[in-house]
Amino acid sequence: MVKKGYKQTEIGVIPEDWEIKYLSDFGKIQSGGTPSTTMAEYWGGNIAWCTPSDITSTPTKYINATERTITDAGLKNSAATVMPAGSILLCTRATIGELKINSIPMATNQGFKNITINNSGNAEFLYYLLQTKKNCMLDLAIGSTFLEISKTALIKIPLQIPMHDEQSKIADALSDIDNLVVVLEKQIAKKKAIKQGTMQELLTGKKRLPGFSGDWIKSNIGSCIIEKPSYGINAPAVDFNGFLPRYIRITDISKDGRYCKDAQASVSAENVEPFLLKTNDIVLARTGASVGKSYIYDEHDGRLVYAGFLIKMSIDPQKADSRFIFGVLHTYDYWKWIAQTSMRSGQPGINGEEYASYEFRMPSDLKEQKAIADILTNMDNEIVTLGKKLIKYRQVKQGMMQQLLTGKIRLV
Repeated sequence: MVKKGYKQTEIGVIPEDWEIKYLSDFGKIQSGGTPSTTMAEYWGGNIAWCTPSDITSTPTKYINATERTITDAGLKNSAATVMPAGSILLCTRATIGELKINSIPMATNQGFKNITINNSGNAEFLYYLLQTKKNCMLDLAIGSTFLEISKTALIKIPLQIPMHDEQSKIADALSDIDNLVVVLEKQIAKKKAIKQGTMQELLTGKKRLPGFSGDWIKSNIGSCIIEKPSYGINAPAVDFNGFLPRYIRITDISKDGRYCKDAQASVSAENVEPFLLKTNDIVLARTGASVGKSYIYDEHDGRLVYAGFLIKMSIDPQKADSRFIFGVLHTYDYWKWIAQTSMRSGQPGINGEEYASYEFRMPSDLKEQKAIADILTNMDNEIVTLGKKLIKYRQVKQGMMQQLLTGKIRLV
C-alpha cells in the first residue's frame, strides 16, 4: 500500500506532486564531434574541447578547463558544437554515465550527449539525479568494440522530477555535502604532498632533525634483516569468515602501502604459521605491474598470512627501525631503482636477493631513525584520520542522494 502523499510509478513510489519526465523535456540534446587530427589549423585555438578523460580527471562537478582546444576552423569543419556554460556534458561512450557541468563555453567529442537545461529544470539537480541512472544507461548501451548509449535510448530513461523550487533545494543540500567532500579531498592531497616532500628530505639526510649530528651510513636491506628473504604461501583464498587468518595478496595492498580491508579474504591451507606476519615484517610485491609495492605489518590488521607473490623481509630491530626502512621504500630513488631492476623479457619482476641488495643511506643512530619514523607515522595518522572522515562524508552523501532524489525526505 502506498502511503498518503505518494504514488506508484514505473520507477517506484514518488511524491504525488512529482512528475515522470525525460531528459529531452529539459532541452535539445546534442552530440559532439572531433575535427580532423591531421589538420594542424584546427587545433590549439581558444575553444575548450572536452573528452571523457577530461571529465574523469576533474574532481568537482564543474569543469572549467580541457587538455586540448580547437580553433574556429576546427569547430566549423566538424560536428562539434559549443555548449554554453551551465550545460550538462554526459559521457555516453566508454565511460558511460560520467558527467560534469561546464562553467565556461565548451565543445566535446562525439562520445557525449550534451544538453543546456531550460527553465523547467535545475542543472545541478539533474547532475545528481543522472548519477543515479548510470546503471540504466549501461543496461541500454550496445556495441561490440565499446559500449555506447544512443540518444534514442537515453531519452527513454524515466526521471523523477519535483517542482523547480524543490529541485533547487535538493541541489543545494547535496552541493553542501559535496563541498565538504571536496575540501577534505584537497586537504588529504595537500598532506600527502607535504609528506612526500618531508620523506625526500628526512629519509635522504638532506634535512637533519634538531639534536642529531651523527654520521649516516651506506646500507642495504639485506644487512638489516634477521633472516633471508622468504616467499609467501601459494594457497586458495576464501571468503573471510573471522576464524581463518586473513590472506594478504598484492591486490590487497594500496598504493601508499596499506592493507585494504575492504578486499579481505581468508587463506585456506594447513600449517600457515610460518607465513604469519609479525611486528617489523615488511612484504614486497615481486612481480607484475605492482612490483615494488610494499606493506609493513600492523597488528591492528589482525593475523595476516602473506601470499606467494610477496617477499617477506624481517627487519632486525637492533639494526634498523622497520618504519624507517618502509619509508625508504616510498622514495623517488627507490622507485627509480624498481623501474631499472624489474626489467624482464616478460613481465616485470624482482626476486628476494635483488631486493636485499637495494642500497640506501640511513642514520647510524637508531634514535634518529626512530625520530624520523615517528614524524612520518604521525603524518600518516593524520592522513588516515582525514581519509576515514572522507569515507563517512561520502556515505552521508550517498544516503542523502537516496533519500532526497526519491522524495523519501522532502525539503518543502
